Amino acid sequence: MKHKHNKIRCIMRNKISISFLFCSIFLIFSCNNSNTTCENLDKGDVCVIVKNRSGKLIKSVELKHSEKPYKIENLENNQNANISYNSPGESSYQIAVIFEDGKRIKSNGSYTEGGYTMTEIIHENKIETKFGTIY
Repeated sequence: MKHKHNKIRCIMRNKISISFLFCSIFLIFSCNNSNTTCENLDKGDVCVIVKNRSGKLIKSVELKHSEKPYKIENLENNQNANISYNSPGESSYQIAVIFEDGKRIKSNGSYTEGGYTMTEIIHENKIETKFGTIY
């Protein structure tokens, strides 16, 4: 009887270990792919990479685009977030930032077309824009 209970305990430990392993792999995969909206874009899409390099927590980042606004909340220092939207023709957007302490800054606005990838680097007192292309 004692041998049977040990065997059952061993089987249960193995099942728990395997379940934990699969959950861990899933969490790692999910975390690594949480900001992948700029991967596998369709023709005409624009990718905007937002980088917080301000040294502060950003309460909200709003990308104001003619179609609709996009909002990112609670962006930690040195954290990045991505936004993508469809723009088959010419368009533009502006970034508005509210820091945790209530301070606000805005970008001057950026011109885009489908296929562009933009990087918006948020510093304490300014927003730096870098241009690029996807394809």
